[in-house]
Amino acid sequence: METYFSVKIYIEEKDKDICIAYLDKLEFIGIQEEPWGLIAYVKNKDSRIGINNQLEGFNFIKKIKIEEVENINWNKEWESNYPPTIIDDTILIRAPFHKLEKSYKYEIIINPQMAFGTGHHNTTHLMASILNNTPLNNVSLIDIGCGTGILSILAHMQGANYVMATDYDQLCELSFKENIKLNKLKGIDFYLGDVIEKQFLNNFNGKKFDFLLANINRNIIL
Repeated sequence: METYFSVKIYIEEKDKDICIAYLDKLEFIGIQEEPWGLIAYVKNKDSRIGINNQLEGFNFIKKIKIEEVENINWNKEWESNYPPTIIDDTILIRAPFHKLEKSYKYEIIINPQMAFGTGHHNTTHLMASILNNTPLNNVSLIDIGCGTGILSILAHMQGANYVMATDYDQLCELSFKENIKLNKLKGIDFYLGDVIEKQFLNNFNGKKFDFLLANINRNIIL
């Protein structure tokens, strides 16, 4: 039976972005934000020790606390604590197992277990709300760092003529394509690649978009 550990990282709000960017390069299988900092999960003891040694060198980290995680049915636990998201009272973002209580103008079904993007994050709320109040009929749009595809799907539902979604993580590609099928959509393209790679730039050389979405951390944008 595999053993999992939670690594609680106590940091200031202003340091979360740079810490998440660094954690993404390590062996964590999930990262969640808390008011006091971050919780990252790791699968085995050797990784836990190595990661702890690497994190101790960062002076902006106040404290690190590592605990063994109780072996429970995580899917069941996660589902019981994962509510649907409602934005502007017109957009519903839900998982396949949620029951509908009423209809909304836009209903987005997301299976978020493999990649970032459940609709609960403040930046996703903000960007979805902005899209909701922006005329998108017949526009072209690129979603850089699309994650599970929430914003791409919403833009398509709002009438965008062409949507290109990109991400560098293969898990995002799998999750994105699954969510496109769940929402029974066509006409959204996906490109797997990193925005800083020459191949990415060459692929989009000469292409023009009316809107660019970048729901990613500040350091990557800069």
